[in-house]
Amino acid sequence: MAEWLIGTHAVMEALRSGRRRVHEVLVRGGEGGAAAAVLAAAERRGLRVRVVDGAEWQRCLGRDAGRVAAACEGYPYGAWESVMQLLAAREDSWAVVADGIEDPQNLGAIVRTAEAAGAGALFLPGRRAAAVTPAVVRASAGATEWLPICRVTNVVRTIEALARAGFWSVALAQDGPERWCRVDLRGRVALVVGGEGRGLRRLVRQRCDHVVTLPMRGRVESLNASAAFAAVAYELVRQRTS
Repeated sequence: MAEWLIGTHAVMEALRSGRRRVHEVLVRGGEGGAAAAVLAAAERRGLRVRVVDGAEWQRCLGRDAGRVAAACEGYPYGAWESVMQLLAAREDSWAVVADGIEDPQNLGAIVRTAEAAGAGALFLPGRRAAAVTPAVVRASAGATEWLPICRVTNVVRTIEALARAGFWSVALAQDGPERWCRVDLRGRVALVVGGEGRGLRRLVRQRCDHVVTLPMRGRVESLNASAAFAAVAYELVRQRTS
Protein backbone atom coordinates (compact mmCIF):
# COMPACT_ATOMS: atom_id res chain seq x y z
CA MET A 1 0.00 0.00 0.00
CA ALA A 2 1.41 3.38 -1.01
CA GLU A 3 1.91 6.22 1.46
CA TRP A 4 2.81 9.87 1.00
CA LEU A 5 6.06 11.23 2.37
CA ILE A 6 5.95 15.00 2.79
CA GLY A 7 8.92 17.31 3.21
CA THR A 8 12.12 17.95 1.29
CA HIS A 9 14.43 15.92 3.55
CA ALA A 10 12.09 12.94 3.81
CA VAL A 11 11.60 12.75 0.05
CA MET A 12 15.24 13.39 -0.81
CA GLU A 13 16.53 10.62 1.48
CA ALA A 14 13.94 8.17 0.14
CA LEU A 15 15.20 8.94 -3.36
CA ARG A 16 18.88 8.78 -2.38
CA SER A 17 18.73 5.55 -0.37
CA GLY A 18 16.70 3.58 -2.91
CA ARG A 19 15.39 1.26 -0.17
CA ARG A 20 11.79 1.51 -1.26
CA ARG A 21 9.95 2.06 -4.50
CA VAL A 22 8.85 5.63 -5.21
CA HIS A 23 5.87 5.89 -7.56
CA GLU A 24 5.82 9.63 -8.23
CA VAL A 25 6.97 12.96 -6.85
CA LEU A 26 4.84 16.08 -6.42
CA VAL A 27 6.22 19.61 -6.22
CA ARG A 28 3.87 22.41 -5.30
CA GLY A 29 4.03 25.79 -6.94
CA GLY A 30 7.35 25.74 -8.78
CA GLU A 31 10.72 24.17 -9.32
CA GLY A 32 13.11 26.54 -7.53
CA GLY A 33 14.96 26.32 -4.23
CA ALA A 34 15.13 23.01 -2.39
CA ALA A 35 12.62 21.50 -4.81
CA ALA A 36 15.20 21.71 -7.59
CA ALA A 37 17.46 19.17 -5.85
CA VAL A 38 14.51 16.81 -5.35
CA LEU A 39 13.55 17.14 -9.00
CA ALA A 40 17.10 16.33 -10.09
CA ALA A 41 17.23 13.26 -7.82
CA ALA A 42 13.86 12.04 -9.11
CA GLU A 43 14.92 12.50 -12.71
CA ARG A 44 18.11 10.50 -12.10
CA ARG A 45 15.92 7.61 -11.00
CA GLY A 46 13.63 8.03 -14.02
CA LEU A 47 10.62 8.90 -11.86
CA ARG A 48 7.51 10.77 -12.76
CA VAL A 49 7.45 14.33 -11.36
CA ARG A 50 4.36 16.52 -11.30
CA VAL A 51 4.40 20.23 -10.56
CA VAL A 52 0.98 21.05 -9.10
CA ASP A 53 -0.92 24.06 -7.80
CA GLY A 54 -2.29 24.40 -4.29
CA ALA A 55 -5.70 22.98 -5.16
CA GLU A 56 -4.33 19.78 -6.66
CA TRP A 57 -1.87 19.42 -3.77
CA GLN A 58 -4.76 19.62 -1.31
CA ARG A 59 -6.78 17.12 -3.35
CA CYS A 60 -3.96 14.56 -3.51
CA LEU A 61 -2.69 14.87 0.05
CA GLY A 62 -5.64 16.25 1.99
CA ARG A 63 -3.47 18.85 3.68
CA ASP A 64 -1.95 22.23 2.94
CA ALA A 65 1.53 21.85 4.45
CA GLY A 66 4.71 21.13 2.52
CA ARG A 67 6.10 21.79 -0.94
CA VAL A 68 7.50 18.39 -1.89
CA ALA A 69 5.86 14.96 -1.55
CA ALA A 70 6.42 11.45 -2.84
CA ALA A 71 4.08 8.47 -3.15
CA CYS A 72 6.10 5.48 -1.86
CA GLU A 73 5.66 1.88 -0.88
CA GLY A 74 5.23 1.30 2.85
CA TYR A 75 8.28 1.37 5.08
CA PRO A 76 10.61 -1.62 4.46
CA TYR A 77 11.44 -2.99 7.91
CA GLY A 78 14.58 -5.08 8.10
CA ALA A 79 14.32 -8.84 8.63
CA TRP A 80 15.74 -10.07 11.94
CA GLU A 81 18.35 -12.35 10.35
CA SER A 82 19.69 -9.75 7.94
CA VAL A 83 19.85 -7.03 10.61
CA MET A 84 21.73 -9.33 13.00
CA GLN A 85 24.16 -10.20 10.20
CA LEU A 86 24.83 -6.49 9.64
CA LEU A 87 25.54 -6.01 13.34
CA ALA A 88 27.78 -9.08 13.45
CA ALA A 89 29.94 -7.74 10.65
CA ARG A 90 31.65 -5.20 12.94
CA GLU A 91 33.25 -5.69 16.35
CA ASP A 92 32.23 -2.19 17.45
CA SER A 93 28.62 -2.32 16.25
CA TRP A 94 26.03 -0.73 18.47
CA ALA A 95 22.26 -0.80 18.32
CA VAL A 96 19.19 0.87 19.80
CA VAL A 97 16.27 -0.90 21.44
CA ALA A 98 13.16 1.25 21.83
CA ASP A 99 10.97 -0.03 24.65
CA GLY A 100 7.59 1.40 23.69
CA ILE A 101 8.22 4.88 22.25
CA GLU A 102 4.72 6.06 21.28
CA ASP A 103 5.22 9.63 20.08
CA PRO A 104 6.18 9.88 16.37
CA GLN A 105 8.24 13.02 16.95
CA ASN A 106 10.25 11.31 19.69
CA LEU A 107 10.80 8.20 17.59
CA GLY A 108 11.84 10.27 14.59
CA ALA A 109 14.31 12.25 16.69
CA ILE A 110 15.80 9.04 18.13
CA VAL A 111 16.22 7.56 14.65
CA ARG A 112 17.85 10.76 13.41
CA THR A 113 20.35 10.80 16.27
CA ALA A 114 21.02 7.06 16.02
CA GLU A 115 21.80 7.25 12.31
CA ALA A 116 23.95 10.37 12.71
CA ALA A 117 25.91 8.79 15.58
CA GLY A 118 26.59 5.61 13.60
CA ALA A 119 24.19 3.05 15.08
CA GLY A 120 23.94 -0.19 13.15
CA ALA A 121 20.24 -0.85 13.73
CA LEU A 122 17.16 0.00 15.77
CA PHE A 123 14.75 -2.56 17.22
CA LEU A 124 11.15 -1.52 17.64
CA PRO A 125 8.25 -3.37 19.28
CA GLY A 126 5.51 -4.37 16.89
CA ARG A 127 2.76 -3.51 19.42
CA ARG A 128 2.06 -0.61 21.79
CA ALA A 129 4.66 1.57 20.13
CA ALA A 130 4.90 3.99 17.24
CA ALA A 131 5.51 2.45 13.83
CA VAL A 132 7.61 4.07 11.11
CA THR A 133 4.92 6.27 9.60
CA PRO A 134 5.39 9.23 7.25
CA ALA A 135 5.29 11.48 10.34
CA VAL A 136 8.23 9.56 11.82
CA VAL A 137 10.12 9.73 8.52
CA ARG A 138 9.65 13.50 8.43
CA ALA A 139 10.64 13.94 12.09
CA SER A 140 13.80 11.93 11.39
CA ALA A 141 14.68 14.18 8.42
CA GLY A 142 14.75 11.02 6.31
CA ALA A 143 17.17 9.08 8.56
CA THR A 144 14.68 6.20 8.59
CA GLU A 145 15.58 5.59 4.95
CA TRP A 146 19.15 4.68 5.92
CA LEU A 147 19.06 3.12 9.39
CA PRO A 148 17.96 -0.55 9.43
CA ILE A 149 14.86 -0.78 11.64
CA CYS A 150 13.54 -4.17 12.75
CA ARG A 151 10.16 -4.78 14.38
CA VAL A 152 10.23 -7.37 17.17
CA THR A 153 7.58 -9.15 19.20
CA ASN A 154 9.35 -9.11 22.58
CA VAL A 155 11.87 -6.55 23.82
CA VAL A 156 13.29 -8.76 26.60
CA ARG A 157 13.97 -11.60 24.17
CA THR A 158 15.55 -9.11 21.77
CA ILE A 159 17.97 -7.95 24.48
CA GLU A 160 18.74 -11.58 25.31
CA ALA A 161 19.44 -12.38 21.65
CA LEU A 162 21.73 -9.35 21.41
CA ALA A 163 23.52 -10.55 24.57
CA ARG A 164 24.18 -13.92 22.93
CA ALA A 165 25.70 -12.00 20.01
CA GLY A 166 28.05 -10.22 22.40
CA PHE A 167 26.15 -6.98 23.11
CA TRP A 168 26.08 -5.36 26.54
CA SER A 169 22.75 -3.65 27.21
CA VAL A 170 22.74 -0.14 28.69
CA ALA A 171 19.36 1.30 29.61
CA LEU A 172 18.46 4.94 30.22
CA ALA A 173 16.32 5.77 33.27
CA GLN A 174 15.61 8.86 35.35
CA ASP A 175 16.48 6.96 38.55
CA GLY A 176 19.32 4.84 37.17
CA PRO A 177 22.01 3.94 39.72
CA GLU A 178 24.97 4.64 37.38
CA ARG A 179 26.16 7.86 35.78
CA TRP A 180 25.93 7.95 31.99
CA CYS A 181 29.64 8.75 31.61
CA ARG A 182 30.97 6.12 34.03
CA VAL A 183 29.90 3.09 31.97
CA ASP A 184 32.15 1.73 29.24
CA LEU A 185 30.24 2.25 25.98
CA ARG A 186 32.90 0.87 23.68
CA GLY A 187 32.60 -2.46 21.91
CA ARG A 188 29.22 -4.00 21.18
CA VAL A 189 26.51 -2.08 23.02
CA ALA A 190 22.72 -1.90 22.84
CA LEU A 191 21.25 1.36 24.17
CA VAL A 192 17.76 0.74 25.56
CA VAL A 193 15.32 3.67 25.66
CA GLY A 194 12.04 3.53 27.60
CA GLY A 195 8.71 4.93 26.56
CA GLU A 196 7.37 8.37 27.37
CA GLY A 197 5.90 8.68 30.84
CA ARG A 198 6.24 5.13 32.11
CA GLY A 199 9.91 4.71 31.14
CA LEU A 200 11.42 1.23 31.07
CA ARG A 201 9.21 -1.73 31.80
CA ARG A 202 10.29 -3.71 34.87
CA LEU A 203 11.35 -6.88 33.07
CA VAL A 204 13.25 -4.91 30.44
CA ARG A 205 15.11 -2.98 33.13
CA GLN A 206 15.97 -6.15 35.02
CA ARG A 207 17.44 -7.75 31.89
CA CYS A 208 19.80 -4.85 31.12
CA ASP A 209 23.43 -4.99 32.23
CA HIS A 210 23.59 -1.30 33.19
CA VAL A 211 20.99 1.37 33.93
CA VAL A 212 22.33 4.91 33.61
CA THR A 213 20.99 8.34 34.41
CA LEU A 214 21.77 11.91 33.40
CA PRO A 215 22.25 14.65 36.02
CA MET A 216 19.41 17.17 36.28
CA ARG A 217 20.65 20.58 37.47
CA GLY A 218 17.53 22.60 36.79
CA ARG A 219 13.98 22.55 38.10
CA VAL A 220 12.43 20.15 35.60
CA GLU A 221 12.40 16.51 36.65
CA SER A 222 13.59 14.80 33.48
CA LEU A 223 14.45 15.04 29.80
CA ASN A 224 12.24 13.50 27.15
CA ALA A 225 13.30 10.19 25.67
CA SER A 226 14.90 11.57 22.52
CA ALA A 227 16.93 14.24 24.35
CA ALA A 228 18.23 11.75 26.93
CA PHE A 229 19.09 9.28 24.18
CA ALA A 230 21.01 11.93 22.24
CA ALA A 231 23.17 12.76 25.27
CA VAL A 232 24.07 9.11 25.91
CA ALA A 233 24.55 8.32 22.20
CA TYR A 234 27.12 11.07 21.88
CA GLU A 235 28.86 10.00 25.08
CA LEU A 236 29.21 6.64 23.28
CA VAL A 237 30.69 8.46 20.26
CA ARG A 238 33.04 10.46 22.51
CA GLN A 239 34.36 7.33 24.19
CA ARG A 240 35.00 5.66 20.86
CA THR A 241 36.79 8.62 19.30
CA SER A 242 38.77 10.11 22.21
